[in-house]
Amino acid sequence: MKSKNLSLLFAGVLLLVLFASFISAVALNGISLVSSPQNISHDAGSFDIVFNLTNEGIAGVLYWDLSNFTSSQASLAFSFDDFNIAVGNTTNPTTETITATISFNAYQTGTITGNINVGNTATLTDESLAFSVPITASSSLSVSSATIASGATSTTFTVTNNGNVPLTGITLTASGDFDVTLSSSTISSLAAGATSSAITATIAADDLDDLNFGTSTVTINASATGVSATGTITTSANYCSFDNDGDLEISIESIDNKGISGTKFGDDEEWFPLSEIEVEIEVRNEGDEDVDNIEIEWGLYNSDTGEWVIDDTESDFNLKDGDDKTIIITFQIDDIDELTDGNFIFYAKATGEIDGGTYDGDDTCISDSQSIDIIIENDFVVLDNTEFPEPVSCDSDVQITADVWNIGEDDQDDVYVKIYNSELGINEKIKIGDIDAFDKEKLNAVIKIPENAKEKSYNLLFEVYNDNDDIYENDYDDEESKFELELKVEGGCVSISDSTITNNAIVSANLQSGGKAGEELIIKAVITNLGNDFATYSVNVAGYADWATSPVVEPKVILVAKSGSEEVLITLNVNKDVSGEKTFDIELMSGNSLIVKQPVSVMIEGSSRNFMTGGIIAKDNLYLWGIGILNIILVIIIIVVAVRVAKQ
Repeated sequence: MKSKNLSLLFAGVLLLVLFASFISAVALNGISLVSSPQNISHDAGSFDIVFNLTNEGIAGVLYWDLSNFTSSQASLAFSFDDFNIAVGNTTNPTTETITATISFNAYQTGTITGNINVGNTATLTDESLAFSVPITASSSLSVSSATIASGATSTTFTVTNNGNVPLTGITLTASGDFDVTLSSSTISSLAAGATSSAITATIAADDLDDLNFGTSTVTINASATGVSATGTITTSANYCSFDNDGDLEISIESIDNKGISGTKFGDDEEWFPLSEIEVEIEVRNEGDEDVDNIEIEWGLYNSDTGEWVIDDTESDFNLKDGDDKTIIITFQIDDIDELTDGNFIFYAKATGEIDGGTYDGDDTCISDSQSIDIIIENDFVVLDNTEFPEPVSCDSDVQITADVWNIGEDDQDDVYVKIYNSELGINEKIKIGDIDAFDKEKLNAVIKIPENAKEKSYNLLFEVYNDNDDIYENDYDDEESKFELELKVEGGCVSISDSTITNNAIVSANLQSGGKAGEELIIKAVITNLGNDFATYSVNVAGYADWATSPVVEPKVILVAKSGSEEVLITLNVNKDVSGEKTFDIELMSGNSLIVKQPVSVMIEGSSRNFMTGGIIAKDNLYLWGIGILNIILVIIIIVVAVRVAKQ
């Protein structure tokens, strides 16, 4: 029994030794800093310290001192990313890199200092690492934003010191779309992180009534030495200044862009300056009472500037309960200077007086709106306000005036306008000159109406050209600056039948270039109109087929003014075997009638031959030269035979 007890005692001592060996297995020997921040913002919340920890014992648990550390700051908290360390020994120690995260409260100043303590037991500190991180001093303010509610005249806001430096002598100012009165214009001091008591901003009732509708803003500025901040006070004013107690309804049913001088540029909700716009508005009485003295107000509003580009009113009318009325309004957006920049909205509202019921005698209002895009091009010139008498008589001079508008944002040089109608023989080029951006010049032209014009309506075509002789074309929808306007002709007209047409034209022709066989021949023809009116001619070529091919007439059709002349170039390809005088005819057609047939004679130089003919043997006398050569050969043969006979 005694031996058994000794054995048990020995086992217990052995277990105690083993346990003691286990709990003292970690042997920490060295801690060193790897990195820490040079400084830290007061509101960063935390920072990391990275260090190396060395163990010369077996693997084990690390005990971090999370409560008993030294620091110059309050409310510090530690956390570590490792609570175990690997095995090592004195010959080959192990080193692990560990990160400690130190958390702290905002608005502190000075330097965050402390010690990182670690041991191999819960009560023992084997290694300690001191740290010191300065807090950056910073001054910062913020001003809260607020809204003055509909029907109210005031609101409140606060100012906060967001830095870690106390501020004194803070001043408050206000500026913006309307005036406000502040309940306090100074704050004597604000500790770090402190917020002021509520400050009241009040707008006068009269100023509230004068606000442009939409959102208006005032900026509140708070400033102290070396620091400032802003906040906003906003309020909204409606297009309607009173409630819709009468249950009126209004809707913009349609918008129709009629264009400029009859030519449509843009779309129904995308307008070019000078566009004529038609808007259909419907007003309905959805209430149980009549609404009297209803007035429609409408306009185009620039929400960026708070200004009306157009502002107008329609006449009064009454609506019984359940009735409706449609209003058509037409206008032109011609205040170009006010269209160059901004966001535009078309508004319409209906106001009236309730007749009967709970709200008898009260005013009622309802509105509708539609966003509009104003298209401003770089280079675009158009015609507007074109005027001429209506109707006009035959054999009369017609005065035409128009405004030539540069509705682009770039200046334009050497602008001109063409006026054309083939039936009336009108083809005029009117020089306008230079036009500044968003400015206009005057077109002033006189056109002649022929005495034999038919009494009917004609379309005059107006085209606006730039200094490169190109018709202006916008980039938005690639539409050209062309305008067709109706001109009515009646009275004083003389009818002339086709059978009375006489040869009131002459044709002259001169060699322009060429005149050699196998080459191109160009003749310049001059057609002169001897008649009393404009005339349109077609030019043909005939009688050339035996010596030339491929005739080209340019231009083929010409318009010649009274007593005027026009030039035509006629090109023929001369055959290679041609020489001498050749002829062809220039034919002048008016409608389906041949009025002039002018013969033309040209001298063609034959093409060169080989050296044996010396370039003088032409096709027409080639056989004569052949006979001559044959005779020479016969003479030579006779001489040779005679010589041989004589020798024998």
